[in-house]
Amino acid sequence: SEYEERSLHGAVLGPAEYLECIADLEERLGRAVGPGDVEPFLWELSHSADDATPEDRARAAQWHAAWVERTVRWFDDVDLLVTPTVCEPAPPLHDLDPTRLAPFQLLDRMLPHMAFTEPWNATGQPAISLPLGRTVEGLPVGVQLVAGPEREGLLLGVAASLMDVRPDPEAPLPPIHA
Repeated sequence: SEYEERSLHGAVLGPAEYLECIADLEERLGRAVGPGDVEPFLWELSHSADDATPEDRARAAQWHAAWVERTVRWFDDVDLLVTPTVCEPAPPLHDLDPTRLAPFQLLDRMLPHMAFTEPWNATGQPAISLPLGRTVEGLPVGVQLVAGPEREGLLLGVAASLMDVRPDPEAPLPPIHA
């Protein structure tokens, strides 16, 4: 499936991108960056970048560029995509604690929470998550809106309208973290 292919190519491209991020951080800081300077899983993944050959990276980059083009083109006929923000309610913080979990264990736990949001980071499309509901326990339930490239005005206009008509507009919103 395309999802599996994207995952395989991402496993090649991700570590190389993380390594570039660390190099950029070193340049910005004017010093070497060590494992204590970044998230443990980022450090470990970045150091697995050498596992792929330049040819592997080139093939993965070519596949990824074609996937982005196909994905963005879908929005030629669609104004907005509506999805859940995550596939399940937020886990307790200790379930995603990078000081308790090995890097790849943490990544495995994080992946399901990124399933609906990560593709739009990869395509660069505008997307927003709105806290339009709550679980029985009071946790916010997010709805994600995704627009085509350069359609931020449409996205923000619809988002503002939805926030005005949410089920309980008087209920306090959860804190916003940007």
